[in-house]
Amino acid sequence: MIKNIYYSQIRPRRTIIISKIFLLLFVLALFSCSTGNNYYKYNYFSGSKFYNDSLNISAKLFGDMKFGQPDRKTFRSFKKAENLKYRNLLFTATTFIEPFYDLMFFYDEVHSGQNSSTSDEIIGPIFHDSITQNVLFRKSVNGKSVSIYLIPRNAKSSVIEDAQQIIENVKFEISVKDDLTYSDVFNSYMGVSNILYVIDKFDTAPIPNTKQSEWMKFQYLATLLANDTSYPTYSEIITKFEKNREEHLKPIISDIIQENPDVEKTLEGTIQKIKFLAKEEKVVMLNEMHWLPKNRILATELLKPLKENGYNFLAVEAVNKDFIEGLNNRKFPTKNTGYYAREPFFGLFIRKALEMGYTIVAYDEFETDNREKAQAISLSKIIENDPSAKVFVYAGIDHILENNANKRMAQYFKEITDIDPLTIDQVELGGSEENETVFFPSGLVPKDKNINSGVDYFLINNLKPSLNMVFKNSKLSNFKIDLSELKNIQKEELYASIFILSEYEKYKSQAIPILNKIIKSEVKELSLLLPIGNFQVKVWNENNDVLLSRQIEVVNENH
Repeated sequence: MIKNIYYSQIRPRRTIIISKIFLLLFVLALFSCSTGNNYYKYNYFSGSKFYNDSLNISAKLFGDMKFGQPDRKTFRSFKKAENLKYRNLLFTATTFIEPFYDLMFFYDEVHSGQNSSTSDEIIGPIFHDSITQNVLFRKSVNGKSVSIYLIPRNAKSSVIEDAQQIIENVKFEISVKDDLTYSDVFNSYMGVSNILYVIDKFDTAPIPNTKQSEWMKFQYLATLLANDTSYPTYSEIITKFEKNREEHLKPIISDIIQENPDVEKTLEGTIQKIKFLAKEEKVVMLNEMHWLPKNRILATELLKPLKENGYNFLAVEAVNKDFIEGLNNRKFPTKNTGYYAREPFFGLFIRKALEMGYTIVAYDEFETDNREKAQAISLSKIIENDPSAKVFVYAGIDHILENNANKRMAQYFKEITDIDPLTIDQVELGGSEENETVFFPSGLVPKDKNINSGVDYFLINNLKPSLNMVFKNSKLSNFKIDLSELKNIQKEELYASIFILSEYEKYKSQAIPILNKIIKSEVKELSLLLPIGNFQVKVWNENNDVLLSRQIEVVNENH
């Protein structure tokens, strides 16, 4: 299971961070106008450690830095020192704990005829502005040269000590294969909207091919590709992953259905059954697999019937507690809401809940020795603060197990509150393709060491994610997006996203799309079923260049 993305606790400012911490990094997006070299395409970050596999260099920086793309505007706004050139800029960084400063990291090669050292040479500070306190250090070996330029945001701050530590930790020989992981790659590029670019970073990352690394790569790729479930590669990797399990489960499920004719085998029947079961309960818990948007479709279907039963809180594991107040006030998610919430159908689930009047609660905890118990305590506080509350809990995978060798959140919650939640698992079972959904008590499942039955009900979910599962047909219209201006693009895959215009205009790159599609560049128009309204369309290529950005208005085709 991929853990939810969260903010790590910042360690002391003066210590170089070596461990792999999760940071919300500014992403090194590629723009065609950004720089004159291609070296920065091979940048990777492992927490506070920087690698460039192509150049074979690394550097340890500080844990209180956010990293960014080469920025021409920032480069031009500061006084040049020692012939620094924008084309040599590999990345930028900025600190968010004192001392506050911006950093520019340059790479250059000593040309033939120039002096070059055969051993590490640290020169610095070779430039120090006594007024602005800007400082430049340089280190070179065997014709390679790294320069770091620090620009304090307070002219009274001295950054010489930091510059000295960083330049001393620049290495011209790296062991990236021993250090870099797919988790590092994922967290370094988690801010990128264009998944094609991120997938390319996974495919080109210099990481050894082991059973463990391939398993981690699958989890991340499945999560990324879930942004467009119609893409063939998504279906291929999910089918391959599920194959053995489904072959084992299919005869078991078939027997359950045949022997129990009252089992619910329609979506409508399933929803009504859950509504009936939940009426007298205070807490309903439903789980999801993080790379299956169909689970979010089912959760969305439950919002209305549960609301009619008096449920007023939606507790979501994937939501970031640091930004929950803004989410409830704003009434729609943005990227800081939580990583999984960026997937279109998760975003629509949250929008729908807010539209219906649910209060969304972030209950997950990471800065703890016992995450399961901490989650349960957070959930118990909802009831403690409002004894009349009825809570719909949407959790990841095994957290809703009420009976497990290793105690899970639901079991702790039951012990803490004396409330027995209605637990519904839509992750554990699969293998029935004949029905959209199948719903039955867990007691119908025979004892099987490969099936975890520590829930009240099992729900087999075979739904196909699409916007007509979220919006009424009367609110949807067929729309064709003209892509003829991309006719000169070489044959390649492109990534298209559809954003609600009002959200995009206010939040730009932080906005969450309602639909993503991976398309071929030779496609002249994109036909989509979209909600009636105004939207922003963006199309990127694999290098993360924006090829098209346009506003569209979708009108009722019957008028």
